[in-house]
Amino acid sequence: MNKLTLLKTLAFKNIPVYVHYGITHRCNLRCRMCGVWKTGDQSTELTTPQIEKMAEVLSQIGTQVISIGGGEPLQRDDLPQAAGFFLKKNISVRVLTNGVIPDYKKLQAVIDAGVFNFSISLDTLDPKLQNDIIGRPDAFDRVMETFDYLSPIIKAKKGTGLINTVVSSANLDTLPEMVEFARKKGFFVSFVPLEIHQFSGKVLGCAETMQDLVFTEEDRQKAYKAFHHLAKLKAEGKPVFNSTAFLKKAADYMSGKDYKWDCRAGILYFSVSPEGKFSICHKYQGYTEEGNELSIINPDFITIFNSPEYKEKAKKLHKTCGACLRPCWAEISNLFLDMGALWEMVKVQG
Repeated sequence: MNKLTLLKTLAFKNIPVYVHYGITHRCNLRCRMCGVWKTGDQSTELTTPQIEKMAEVLSQIGTQVISIGGGEPLQRDDLPQAAGFFLKKNISVRVLTNGVIPDYKKLQAVIDAGVFNFSISLDTLDPKLQNDIIGRPDAFDRVMETFDYLSPIIKAKKGTGLINTVVSSANLDTLPEMVEFARKKGFFVSFVPLEIHQFSGKVLGCAETMQDLVFTEEDRQKAYKAFHHLAKLKAEGKPVFNSTAFLKKAADYMSGKDYKWDCRAGILYFSVSPEGKFSICHKYQGYTEEGNELSIINPDFITIFNSPEYKEKAKKLHKTCGACLRPCWAEISNLFLDMGALWEMVKVQG
């Protein structure tokens, strides 16, 4: 990563250092809290040459880190080439996988391309419950195989492994167990508050399958205590990836308290859909308002993105959004707006 760009971002808070790219919405799983797979369409996804163009565009506007997710990114046969395009532009790459790997040769090809940072989804260490949440009877065992495959590689290559754990009523009492599991595997764990997934302003029909995962009033009080306990574990040096600032906000969010934070979506970070559509965040399919489409490979993209008019519209949209608490967004805000969170990240990368 370019240290000068990061210093400029700290000073001016206007460089999109982080991008989430949903390279495909196709998925080999049907997790109960997610409906992204319902929008998967291979025919509309960016082609390999178009992704190469995207890497050039992101390099020009100062992006330093890209997370390639989905869906399941390993559904794309060209994932190794795609990751390579970003790496050649000195953009750090993280691949977000559900851990149920259909072909380890493809995963190894991604590693051979130079990707050593991975996130694996795992919500509980109870095999039966994990399989139920994911909707596949062999899911837990398959994910454990992926940990065994990736752990020694990440350690040898000095990469960073993350466990993404969605916090729901089903696992609220077992979060410290996930921290200990992460320690044993040489991973960190990032806790993600449950929300009903939305895409392009619409709930994707998964709400009816996850009602038993949402919080009761009693759960809300448990959640408040649980996230403060996670903050304590982090202070003790345990492998909790979330910043202390995020954990305390999450405690408020999940217990129904005020959880306002300074969202900089569309400025410090943004989202790109499988079709290459730019939006300020995952919630919108439009860059300044719903339906206002802009392709990341549009010849005018950089001019539009850098314009004062666009920046002003992005700031206005923040005020009407009713901010979520997605770690991928909130943590970047914390990183550049909260010196405590910045220092914690320096120690993690250390």
